[in-house]
Amino acid sequence: MTANSMKGERERCLAAGMDDYLSKPLRNRTLTDALARWLGSASDGDPTPGEAGAGDVDEASQLLHEPVVAELEALDGELFASLLSLYFDEAEEHMSVLRDAATKGDDLAVARRAHQLKGASATMGAALVTQIASELETAAKSGDLSCANALMDRLRSALAQTAAAYRTRDAARHQAV
Repeated sequence: MTANSMKGERERCLAAGMDDYLSKPLRNRTLTDALARWLGSASDGDPTPGEAGAGDVDEASQLLHEPVVAELEALDGELFASLLSLYFDEAEEHMSVLRDAATKGDDLAVARRAHQLKGASATMGAALVTQIASELETAAKSGDLSCANALMDRLRSALAQTAAAYRTRDAARHQAV
Protein backbone atom coordinates (compact mmCIF):
# COMPACT_ATOMS: atom_id res chain seq x y z
CA MET A 1 0.00 0.00 0.00
CA THR A 2 1.31 3.43 -0.88
CA ALA A 3 0.33 7.08 -0.83
CA ASN A 4 2.11 7.49 -4.16
CA SER A 5 -0.61 7.33 -6.80
CA MET A 6 1.32 9.00 -9.60
CA LYS A 7 0.62 7.85 -13.13
CA GLY A 8 2.75 4.83 -13.98
CA GLU A 9 3.66 4.10 -10.34
CA ARG A 10 1.52 0.96 -10.22
CA GLU A 11 3.27 -0.45 -13.28
CA ARG A 12 6.73 0.37 -11.85
CA CYS A 13 5.90 -1.31 -8.55
CA LEU A 14 4.53 -4.45 -10.21
CA ALA A 15 7.54 -4.57 -12.57
CA ALA A 16 9.83 -4.38 -9.52
CA GLY A 17 8.25 -7.57 -8.17
CA MET A 18 5.37 -6.44 -5.97
CA ASP A 19 2.44 -8.86 -5.92
CA ASP A 20 -0.21 -6.13 -6.00
CA TYR A 21 -0.61 -2.39 -5.60
CA LEU A 22 -3.05 -0.37 -3.49
CA SER A 23 -2.88 3.42 -3.31
CA LYS A 24 -4.30 5.74 -0.71
CA PRO A 25 -6.89 6.90 -0.18
CA LEU A 26 -8.08 3.34 -0.06
CA ARG A 27 -11.66 2.82 -1.21
CA ASN A 28 -14.00 0.01 -0.23
CA ARG A 29 -14.33 -1.26 -3.80
CA THR A 30 -10.57 -1.25 -4.38
CA LEU A 31 -9.89 -3.19 -1.18
CA THR A 32 -12.74 -5.61 -1.87
CA ASP A 33 -11.40 -6.27 -5.37
CA ALA A 34 -7.87 -6.89 -4.07
CA LEU A 35 -9.08 -9.25 -1.37
CA ALA A 36 -11.23 -11.09 -3.88
CA ARG A 37 -8.25 -11.53 -6.21
CA TRP A 38 -6.03 -12.89 -3.46
CA LEU A 39 -8.71 -15.04 -1.89
CA GLY A 40 -9.62 -16.52 -5.28
CA SER A 41 -13.08 -15.07 -5.78
CA ALA A 42 -12.40 -12.15 -8.12
CA SER A 43 -14.58 -11.96 -11.18
CA ASP A 44 -13.21 -11.07 -14.60
CA GLY A 45 -13.45 -7.45 -15.55
CA ASP A 46 -13.14 -6.01 -12.06
CA PRO A 47 -11.00 -2.89 -11.86
CA THR A 48 -7.51 -3.37 -10.51
CA PRO A 49 -6.14 -1.54 -7.47
CA GLY A 50 -4.59 1.80 -8.21
CA GLU A 51 -7.01 2.55 -11.02
CA ALA A 52 -9.23 4.67 -8.79
CA GLY A 53 -7.83 7.20 -6.38
CA ALA A 54 -7.02 10.80 -5.69
CA GLY A 55 -5.21 11.22 -8.98
CA ASP A 56 -8.31 10.33 -11.01
CA VAL A 57 -9.94 13.74 -10.76
CA ASP A 58 -10.95 14.67 -14.31
CA GLU A 59 -10.25 18.38 -14.07
CA ALA A 60 -7.89 20.12 -11.68
CA SER A 61 -10.59 22.68 -10.91
CA GLN A 62 -13.29 20.10 -10.05
CA LEU A 63 -14.50 20.89 -6.55
CA LEU A 64 -15.63 17.41 -5.46
CA HIS A 65 -14.53 13.98 -6.61
CA GLU A 66 -17.96 12.49 -7.22
CA PRO A 67 -17.17 8.75 -6.81
CA VAL A 68 -15.63 9.43 -3.39
CA VAL A 69 -18.47 11.70 -2.34
CA ALA A 70 -21.06 9.13 -3.42
CA GLU A 71 -19.31 6.47 -1.33
CA LEU A 72 -19.25 8.78 1.69
CA GLU A 73 -22.89 9.78 1.26
CA ALA A 74 -23.81 6.09 1.40
CA LEU A 75 -22.62 6.00 5.01
CA ASP A 76 -24.98 6.37 7.93
CA GLY A 77 -26.11 10.01 8.05
CA GLU A 78 -24.72 10.72 11.52
CA LEU A 79 -21.40 9.07 10.72
CA PHE A 80 -21.10 11.06 7.49
CA ALA A 81 -21.94 14.31 9.30
CA SER A 82 -19.35 13.50 11.99
CA LEU A 83 -16.68 12.79 9.36
CA LEU A 84 -17.40 16.08 7.60
CA SER A 85 -17.28 18.01 10.85
CA LEU A 86 -14.00 16.37 11.83
CA TYR A 87 -12.50 17.00 8.39
CA PHE A 88 -13.35 20.71 8.38
CA ASP A 89 -12.24 21.17 12.01
CA GLU A 90 -8.90 19.50 11.25
CA ALA A 91 -8.56 21.48 8.02
CA GLU A 92 -8.76 24.69 10.07
CA GLU A 93 -6.00 23.37 12.33
CA HIS A 94 -3.91 22.45 9.27
CA MET A 95 -4.37 25.96 7.87
CA SER A 96 -3.25 27.55 11.15
CA VAL A 97 -0.13 25.38 11.33
CA LEU A 98 0.60 25.99 7.63
CA ARG A 99 0.44 29.77 8.04
CA ASP A 100 2.72 29.64 11.09
CA ALA A 101 5.23 27.32 9.42
CA ALA A 102 5.28 29.37 6.22
CA THR A 103 5.83 32.57 8.22
CA LYS A 104 8.81 30.92 9.90
CA GLY A 105 10.12 29.66 6.55
CA ASP A 106 9.90 26.05 7.77
CA ASP A 107 9.51 24.29 4.43
CA LEU A 108 9.67 20.82 6.02
CA ALA A 109 6.74 21.60 8.35
CA VAL A 110 4.77 23.13 5.46
CA ALA A 111 5.40 20.04 3.32
CA ARG A 112 4.32 17.68 6.10
CA ARG A 113 1.16 19.57 6.96
CA ALA A 114 0.24 20.10 3.30
CA HIS A 115 0.69 16.35 2.78
CA GLN A 116 -1.64 15.60 5.70
CA LEU A 117 -4.27 18.02 4.39
CA LYS A 118 -3.92 16.52 0.90
CA GLY A 119 -4.53 13.00 2.20
CA ALA A 120 -7.50 13.95 4.38
CA SER A 121 -9.00 15.94 1.52
CA ALA A 122 -8.64 13.08 -0.94
CA THR A 123 -10.35 10.78 1.54
CA MET A 124 -13.25 13.25 1.83
CA GLY A 125 -13.56 13.82 -1.91
CA ALA A 126 -12.40 17.43 -1.70
CA ALA A 127 -10.71 17.37 -5.10
CA LEU A 128 -9.78 21.04 -5.41
CA VAL A 129 -8.38 21.18 -1.87
CA THR A 130 -6.39 18.02 -2.62
CA GLN A 131 -4.92 19.56 -5.75
CA ILE A 132 -3.94 22.85 -4.10
CA ALA A 133 -2.49 21.10 -1.03
CA SER A 134 -0.43 18.96 -3.42
CA GLU A 135 0.89 22.11 -5.12
CA LEU A 136 1.84 23.54 -1.73
CA GLU A 137 3.52 20.29 -0.68
CA THR A 138 5.54 20.21 -3.91
CA ALA A 139 6.62 23.84 -3.51
CA ALA A 140 7.66 23.27 0.10
CA LYS A 141 9.58 20.10 -0.77
CA SER A 142 11.52 22.07 -3.36
CA GLY A 143 12.34 24.66 -0.70
CA ASP A 144 10.37 27.42 -2.44
CA LEU A 145 7.81 29.00 -0.14
CA SER A 146 7.49 32.15 -2.29
CA CYS A 147 4.04 31.02 -3.45
CA ALA A 148 2.93 29.65 -0.07
CA ASN A 149 0.72 32.59 0.92
CA ALA A 150 -1.09 32.59 -2.43
CA LEU A 151 -1.59 28.82 -2.27
CA MET A 152 -2.90 29.05 1.30
CA ASP A 153 -5.36 31.75 0.22
CA ARG A 154 -6.53 29.40 -2.54
CA LEU A 155 -6.75 26.57 0.01
CA ARG A 156 -8.90 28.65 2.35
CA SER A 157 -11.21 29.57 -0.54
CA ALA A 158 -11.39 25.97 -1.77
CA LEU A 159 -12.22 24.75 1.74
CA ALA A 160 -15.06 27.29 1.99
CA GLN A 161 -16.36 26.28 -1.46
CA THR A 162 -16.15 22.60 -0.51
CA ALA A 163 -18.05 23.18 2.74
CA ALA A 164 -20.74 25.08 0.83
CA ALA A 165 -20.97 22.31 -1.77
CA TYR A 166 -21.44 19.69 0.94
CA ARG A 167 -24.11 21.83 2.65
CA THR A 168 -25.94 22.20 -0.69
CA ARG A 169 -25.78 18.45 -1.32
CA ASP A 170 -27.03 17.74 2.21
CA ALA A 171 -29.97 20.12 1.78
CA ALA A 172 -30.85 18.52 -1.56
CA ARG A 173 -30.69 15.02 -0.04
CA HIS A 174 -33.00 16.04 2.79
CA GLN A 175 -35.50 17.58 0.34
CA ALA A 176 -35.51 14.38 -1.69
CA VAL A 177 -36.45 12.30 1.36
